[in-house]
Amino acid sequence: EAALEGNTLGVAQDDQAALEWFTQAASNNFPPAMLALGTMHFNGRGVERDDVEAVRWYRRAAAAGDSDAQFNLGSMYYHGQGVEKLNYSDAFKWYRAAALRGHTGAQCSLGVMYERGRGVSASEDDAIEWYECAAEKGDALAQFNLGVILSSSEARGSDQRAVHWLALAAAQGLARSGNCLVDLHFADLHCSLSLFCPQLPTFLSACRLGLLALVLLLCTCPQTLVVQGTVCARSHAF
Repeated sequence: EAALEGNTLGVAQDDQAALEWFTQAASNNFPPAMLALGTMHFNGRGVERDDVEAVRWYRRAAAAGDSDAQFNLGSMYYHGQGVEKLNYSDAFKWYRAAALRGHTGAQCSLGVMYERGRGVSASEDDAIEWYECAAEKGDALAQFNLGVILSSSEARGSDQRAVHWLALAAAQGLARSGNCLVDLHFADLHCSLSLFCPQLPTFLSACRLGLLALVLLLCTCPQTLVVQGTVCARSHAF
């Protein structure tokens, strides 16, 4: 690993040396080395890029219980890279394995699969549950997806929860989340404003150029925005 990245102990970056050491460790059934070899083949570091070989190493590490490898293998199946064909069922299998081990990215990915009904029957409740698992750990994409899905829920209090998660995602620099907060009920929807803040509509429009100001407003004075309806159109990244 030191040869792969270089470090402060005087080890120079050397992809070839890293490849040799990882190969030696992998031959002794060391899962992190198998994962590293898969990643090197996927990124083409020290070797020519080879998705099939990446999948082979990810699969070995995943079978040994490495959650990062399970997540990566799930992603390869989800995108149809290095495998015979795109396979949502296998993607779901490996994402779930990683998610149950606490892998944040896999938990968010499971939320996407449940919401979209890919590899599993669509379930908004299950999507929300997995998004929450990742969002509570600080995953910005999960916070965004959770905020968007809650904004369209009819459950009591879901709008306030949506604003909460969208604000957290925006605070981490996810611009789409900030845009959703600004757009919330301003396109063809309605927004009720408290009487003590009549300048809020103008302020929200200005926040398109300063999302941080909007986040601070929502976090410090959330009562100024009373939401009714749904938020902007969904836009997931994966």
